[in-house]
Amino acid sequence: AMFVSRSRLLLARARPLRAGGGGPLKSYVSWCENRPYSSMIIQCGFILGAGDLLTQTLERNEKKDDPPPYNAGRTFRMALYGWGCFGPFCAMWYNVALPWAVPMAAGPAR
Repeated sequence: AMFVSRSRLLLARARPLRAGGGGPLKSYVSWCENRPYSSMIIQCGFILGAGDLLTQTLERNEKKDDPPPYNAGRTFRMALYGWGCFGPFCAMWYNVALPWAVPMAAGPAR
């Protein structure tokens, strides 16, 4: 119950964006509000995978004479690490531990 109220408080700033009629942004915000744990875990995996893809692309562009081949397994392992380890840790930290350690007051941001 605590994590739901914190998620709604954090996503309150996205509400004016939803007033325009909906679409993908409305679905995304609704998903984040209704399933904060799973949304954070899935997002973390995709972000870590995208970061590894970007890193490998930059490494390839840096070594023009002999670029290393793209390693899809490495990207998948990074995404899997995000989904299996770092994502659940972050979801618990931001939804349970942090609100317990530093309570946020409901109301307008100052």
